[in-house]
Amino acid sequence: MKHHTAQFDAEGRPRGALLPEDSVLLALGLTTLLALLLRLFDLGGQSLWVDELLTIRQGIMPGTTLWEQFLDDIQSPLPMVITTLLGAVSSHEAWLRLPSALLGALSVPLFFEVARRMTNARTALLAAVLLAVNPMHVAHSQEVRGYAYLVFFGLAATYLMLDAGPRLAWRRMPWFVLAGVAAGLSNLQGLFWMAGLGVGIAVGGRVPVREWGRWVIALLAVLAILTPWWSASLSIHETDRLLPTEETGQPLRGASTFTPWAIPYAGFVLAMGSTLGPSDDELHAEATDGSMRVPAEHLPLAALTAFLVLGLGGLGLRALGRSRWEVLAWASVVVALAVLLALRNVKPFNPRYVIAGLPVLLIFVGAGLDRLPPRIGLLALAVWLGLSGVSLQRYWFDGRHAHEDVRGAAALIESREGPDDAILVPTVEHVFDFYYRGNSPRSALSASDAAQRPSVDEALDTIGEGRRFLWYVKARPWFGDPDGTLEANLRARHEELARFELDGVDVFLFDRMAGAGRDSTRSN
Repeated sequence: MKHHTAQFDAEGRPRGALLPEDSVLLALGLTTLLALLLRLFDLGGQSLWVDELLTIRQGIMPGTTLWEQFLDDIQSPLPMVITTLLGAVSSHEAWLRLPSALLGALSVPLFFEVARRMTNARTALLAAVLLAVNPMHVAHSQEVRGYAYLVFFGLAATYLMLDAGPRLAWRRMPWFVLAGVAAGLSNLQGLFWMAGLGVGIAVGGRVPVREWGRWVIALLAVLAILTPWWSASLSIHETDRLLPTEETGQPLRGASTFTPWAIPYAGFVLAMGSTLGPSDDELHAEATDGSMRVPAEHLPLAALTAFLVLGLGGLGLRALGRSRWEVLAWASVVVALAVLLALRNVKPFNPRYVIAGLPVLLIFVGAGLDRLPPRIGLLALAVWLGLSGVSLQRYWFDGRHAHEDVRGAAALIESREGPDDAILVPTVEHVFDFYYRGNSPRSALSASDAAQRPSVDEALDTIGEGRRFLWYVKARPWFGDPDGTLEANLRARHEELARFELDGVDVFLFDRMAGAGRDSTRSN
């Protein structure tokens, strides 16, 4: 644990603290309550999205047992099992997301204990406050995925490592291994998190070399237990492409989309969430050539965030002294591998793939805040909380940043469909099927088919078994129809009767027979 001496002003008088030491525990309790309320707020308000459905569907695949699916799921086997068990009771969005929300809130006091062992109680509390209101963490605590699980169990392993001191007792080792395995079963990024802890032991100087043996045994145990999952991932991703002599590009997904701008953007998202910046639609519209150009309207907030992160983080680096090397190492493996995988075109880069770096960032920012004179520190904290509040407001209330409202699209079609209707649902068909309770036949097009005019023509001829009216659910067009080929084809072939706009989703109704000389009489 790092001990801090009192700070003094220019005249040698003791300088006031941003927060008195005797108020820390009460403030931590209130901070944890705030974290819980933020993660429970409107928990079921947004529609499930594509990645959440991957977790839900994995556990209910016909002809397989839950144990088989647990061994087969290389993304988030532990959340998948918990979600499947909860799904047997109810499929309500808030119910399925509840474990993530609870673990997200519990991560706050756990993070306080981690940070306190590297800094002091005030810095740890400031870091915990930043995690409580962090928009990225709040968002991942409100979804049926493994990232909130990962942060919780990763922090648990980090706490157990720090609390063990330089020498890992044999009786503590099973708990550390259990936490590390749980982090890896939450998301394979957890395995990299454990590797980062190992690097931290090696470079931090806190653990004598003669004591490394037990830590190596513990980390190898985590690696061995997780073998069924990380070994399976090697066959899913083209990891042989990591070798310098292997080709990249077309065999996977075309040219690599990685750009150096992805690194500062990831830092921005870790600090303030993606909702403070451009929406997904804006990013894809601005980055079709693989670059990362921020629309001008978002630059002021992005610049202010960068100023805070770099300024406070730089102060925090100095404040932590030698401890900074161990803290930096925790995220080093995750970030380095995410960049390498993207550069070699094995896996695209995404800020959530480096979420293990979030606690590291917040420890440095918290230490920077504590190092400032109290008034300036309070001002900087207020600005940070204000930016976080704007981002959270957009996350909950701005339709441009909401999950695609496939739930609303399904309800809309159910309320208006007739016996001569068919439905075309590219890209989000699994989400639509989860919500849809009507009787109209549903079809989807693959992204490759939607990009080719002959394939679209052939597919549309067979959709709906000759039914006259066609509903088209347009969502994530930047993935399934980036050039607008599908929509243009539908307009050329059929008469558009109605269009409905929902958050992230457009719903069209076409008359497929009007172009053949028949009058359209459908009323909507």
